[in-house]
Amino acid sequence: MIAAGVRMKWDWLPRAIPATCLAAVLGLALADPEGIIAKENVARSRQTGLVDLSYLSGLSEDVVPALGGLPEPLRCRVLWQMSGRLDPGTDGWLGFNAARAAARQALADARPGC
Repeated sequence: MIAAGVRMKWDWLPRAIPATCLAAVLGLALADPEGIIAKENVARSRQTGLVDLSYLSGLSEDVVPALGGLPEPLRCRVLWQMSGRLDPGTDGWLGFNAARAAARQALADARPGC
């Protein structure tokens, strides 16, 4: 917007806005901010022995790979708390999500009684 104001040419602006928004969305998807948060929480739990399981279970299913660093009873509890959102009947035919499918598989592969 500032560049358009300086140049006083606005014809490129309608094309630049959707392109900028698309780049921002793709950048955030690739950066995986929730995964970074989960990795930091898991690393901190190894140092301090403290972890907020309810916070981790409230994050999206994208964090399941990052939970691999948690000790098994804690990882199992987080996956179990997420399991309510992992019901396949809630997706619908348009609702497929690769992270949710991976979380379902991680829950199925977890130790018995999880």
